[in-house]
Amino acid sequence: MQVKFGAEYIFPTGYQIRAGYAYIETPVPDHTLEPGNPDSDQNNFALGVGVTKGKWQIDAFYDIELYEDRSVSNGFQEGEYTNMSHYLGFSVGYIF
Repeated sequence: MQVKFGAEYIFPTGYQIRAGYAYIETPVPDHTLEPGNPDSDQNNFALGVGVTKGKWQIDAFYDIELYEDRSVSNGFQEGEYTNMSHYLGFSVGYIF
């Protein structure tokens, strides 16, 4: 199951602010969990800003993914997984 939503507000000056949230259940069952694929349910939070000036578009975002702690004992391994990811992005575009 996945639940995602977001919002954007565009100011009359051409600036935009954005925010989003996603809850994503892991598709990886305990019996196939391994160190190379330590997935778990996650909560993602994102913030973004942008500006449009003429035909130019500039955007930036920050996203944090908070993974729920996960314990496993599947005959192959035993252990606990804890994970968190941060992402930053920036783009410049030109509208033809």
